[in-house]
Amino acid sequence: MKVLKPIALTDAMIVSNSIPPDTRPAWVSGANYAQGAECVYQHRAYERLGAGAGVKTPDIDVDYWLDLGPTNDRAMFDNVIGTVSHGDSPLTLVLQPGGVGGVGFVEVSGREIEVTLTDRPGPGATQVYHRKIDLDGTPIFSVYDWFFAEYEPLRDVVLTDLPEHWRSGELTIKVTAISGQASIGVCKPCRVLDVGGTRWGARVSILDFGEKTRDKWGNYSYRPGE
Repeated sequence: MKVLKPIALTDAMIVSNSIPPDTRPAWVSGANYAQGAECVYQHRAYERLGAGAGVKTPDIDVDYWLDLGPTNDRAMFDNVIGTVSHGDSPLTLVLQPGGVGGVGFVEVSGREIEVTLTDRPGPGATQVYHRKIDLDGTPIFSVYDWFFAEYEPLRDVVLTDLPEHWRSGELTIKVTAISGQASIGVCKPCRVLDVGGTRWGARVSILDFGEKTRDKWGNYSYRPGE
C-alpha cells in the first residue's frame, strides 16, 4: 500500500508553463478601480463590485471584489476539483519540486501524457525516468469491442514509481491532444510513502478532520485538519 503526500508548489518550483499568463493587470494597492474592472492577485482573478480605491487585498475585501477563480495557467494547482487549465497541445510544464516520487492528475483531457524526470536542470542533464500514458480508457473484452465500443477517455492518472532520491531533479510533463487544446484539472507532484502490504480481509475507512467547502460556482475545495 502506498500513500501519496502532495507537495505544496511555490512559484519558484514552476520553471515554465506553456499556458500564457493572464493578461489582466495585477492588483495595485490604493489604485482607483471602476465598477466591473478586473485584476489578478496571487494567481486569482477578481472583479470590482463598486467604483473606488482601497488598500485591502481582493481576497479579504469581499464587499468590493468578487473572486472569479484561478487564472487559466494556475487552475491546475489550486487544489479544487472543477477548475481546469486549458492550453494548446502539447500542454507542457517544467517543475522543480525537489524529490518527487509520484504525480497525480485529475480531470485531464488529451490523448497522451508524457512524464520525464532528469537528475538536474540544464544542459548535460541525464534522464532518470520517462513514461508515456495512453489516455484511451476504453475497456476492450472482445473483437467486437475493439471495432465498435464507444471511446472512453481516461480522466484520472496516478504515477507512483518515480525515483524520489533525485532532490535537484527537473520534472517535465506534456499532455498531447489529437486536435484542439489539452487540459488538466489537478496536477499534483507528491512524495510517495510505502506503508507495507495488506493482508487478506483488510478493510479501509476514512477518519477525516479536514474541511470540504463548496463555493458559489459549485467547485469544491479541501482544507486539511490540524
